[in-house]
Amino acid sequence: MFNVYTCRYMVHLGWTIFGLTYMGVIILTFILLSVGSVGYGFCQYYSSMISNQAVYNQINAAYTQNAFGRIDTCIFGDGNALSKFSVAQEMETVETLFTNIQTYLDYTNSASNNYVNLAISPNKITGWINAI
Repeated sequence: MFNVYTCRYMVHLGWTIFGLTYMGVIILTFILLSVGSVGYGFCQYYSSMISNQAVYNQINAAYTQNAFGRIDTCIFGDGNALSKFSVAQEMETVETLFTNIQTYLDYTNSASNNYVNLAISPNKITGWINAI
């Protein structure tokens, strides 16, 4: 009689475990399938955005204050970000500034060939004006 009760409990326990496992699989499938489909949708959206110029332009027109308007040279252009952001012109400005600083330092350095003595310079200019 004891074995019959033990067998009966084991059958009920097995069906309970099977039912819980079945419900867990259904819940996991529901969650993972929905998350996967949303993820797939995002992947399709971004893939079309960076591979189709018309979709990219549509997104760029809708969101004018975003990075899309600035990275198009990387995606569809020649990849020269310096020209896109006018960095080349800014670097020329910085280079010119450093050149001008070096020229100024040459003018103030008494060992340089370009040295200008500020104590006698106004007298020379005044003499040139008087000579004219």
